[in-house]
Amino acid sequence: MRAERAERAERAERAERAERAERAERAERAER
Repeated sequence: MRAERAERAERAERAERAERAERAERAERAER
């Protein structure tokens, strides 16, 4: 159970980071 929770949390964290990076990239492109 613990491993499963950790895995889910890790995936969620990665997805969040990817989303933020994507938003930042889009914002940067929009500025230019």
